[in-house]
Amino acid sequence: MNLLLHCGSRRVEREQLESFPTPASTRTWQPVPHHVFLKQVESAITSHGLALGNQAHALWRDGKRYFGLMEITDLRRRDYGLVIGLRNSHDKALAAGVSLGSCVTVCDNLLFTGDVVIARKHTRFVTRDLPELIDGAIVHLMQLRKLQDERIQTYKAHFLSDRIAHDLAVCALDEKVIPVTRMPLLLEEWRRPRHREFRLGGRTVWRFCNAVSEAAKGNLPALPQRSAALHQLLDAECKFDQQHTLN
Repeated sequence: MNLLLHCGSRRVEREQLESFPTPASTRTWQPVPHHVFLKQVESAITSHGLALGNQAHALWRDGKRYFGLMEITDLRRRDYGLVIGLRNSHDKALAAGVSLGSCVTVCDNLLFTGDVVIARKHTRFVTRDLPELIDGAIVHLMQLRKLQDERIQTYKAHFLSDRIAHDLAVCALDEKVIPVTRMPLLLEEWRRPRHREFRLGGRTVWRFCNAVSEAAKGNLPALPQRSAALHQLLDAECKFDQQHTLN
């Protein structure tokens, strides 16, 4: 699997992150270097016995904003894998954050379980607090793996009529999961998926989910929020109880 960023950002290698300068701190604002944040997350992941696979890193706004993806290797999963998303900024636009998602192997569609699991603003003492927050987030992410797996299995087992799929597409538009300009692509991917695996699976919620994900490619920073809205729609359709699964 090769993680793709699907956006207009500048893709960089992880070693290049160190070459981008970090602005000077002020009394109330303390930016965290992108490469330092990345290393802290990597350290927390490996300390909990998880293995890292492929990575992808990108910068926006002349290096002021960072987004990264890291694959968690798991040989049990064949058609999708777990990924951790990272975000950070040096222009006060984004808090440092970590979230859990999945990447569909056949098409590199990305879908996050929810919004950011942690988000720490770059205020005073962020450098002191961030390692402990990241470690807690990784523990939480490990718990969310079960939720991610059971949700996807539920989506694969729930079939949709065209009428309900079209209603869900309109709801996705209303909830700003996709822009109106991508609606034709969403419907085309639902009716005639470009990937054989989704055609063979039948007209399921999983097929619809990937149709939306395919149509929504292009705005990675907005993906966690859009994924949360999409999950809310699809969970309701499948009667998937997130809290019951977590308990």
